[in-house]
Amino acid sequence: VSTHRADTESTWQFSNNSALVLLDYMRDTEHGLNEDIANINLAELAASADVCDQDVSLSAGGTQKRFTCDGQLDTRASFKSNIENILSSMIGTCAYSAGQFHITAHYYKTPDTNVIDETMMVGGLQVVTKPSRRKLYNAVKGQFISEEENYVVADYPAQTSSTYATADGETIYLDLTHTMVTNTIR
Repeated sequence: VSTHRADTESTWQFSNNSALVLLDYMRDTEHGLNEDIANINLAELAASADVCDQDVSLSAGGTQKRFTCDGQLDTRASFKSNIENILSSMIGTCAYSAGQFHITAHYYKTPDTNVIDETMMVGGLQVVTKPSRRKLYNAVKGQFISEEENYVVADYPAQTSSTYATADGETIYLDLTHTMVTNTIR
């Protein structure tokens, strides 16, 4: 795969650096997207190329580049499919935002060792647990159509259960307003 080096317009050389292979494919006028270099975020591309070029130690000794693209692309396949294949060689992403393609190679980063402790807290903790089923409703109220009141919608008197009353005396209603009940009083 011949790739274009982002640092100079005139230098072409072989590279299997995944980020640079993607750049070459995106800029290729015959088989690629024919994208202008101005539409590619070169700072992120350079950072991704650097990630791909990092030497990683092998368990058997020696080193190798972190990510390389050593496969073939099918020119009959869709651009999306080919780009996804190249991105898979660097566990990468390619996003289009603010008029530019943002190419990112991903790799393991050591987690930050800062641990959140009490000195970083601004206020006290308040833990809110899910209320028990017993505390969900302790009263029922609603509306009904009263024949006695010439079929005008009337409020149903709230029915409160002292068995399920809340500890702080708050009444939590199950509102049946939208369930119209016809009640005939004789």
